[in-house]
Amino acid sequence: MVKSFLTAHDDGALQVMEIVLDPGGSSGEESYAHEGEECGVVLSGKLELWVEDDRFVLGEGDAFHFESHRPHRFRNLGNEQGRVLWVTTPPVW
Repeated sequence: MVKSFLTAHDDGALQVMEIVLDPGGSSGEESYAHEGEECGVVLSGKLELWVEDDRFVLGEGDAFHFESHRPHRFRNLGNEQGRVLWVTTPPVW
């Protein structure tokens, strides 16, 4: 997984990233949680997103939003590289 930060600083309320995932690439096997909210749009590929016990399979153009305190994880289900525009608040990295 490669995260490219599209915001120039981390002193604002939002952090915008482009996340690139190789086939099978993921955030890890374990879910994680933190303060804030997240939203995004799948730019290409097929993303599996788990938020607590809910599983979502998202394709190009699909969007998502959830509260970050809910345990979550994600991975690329596709056979090609996937790209996601991902926004978090507050900045966490």
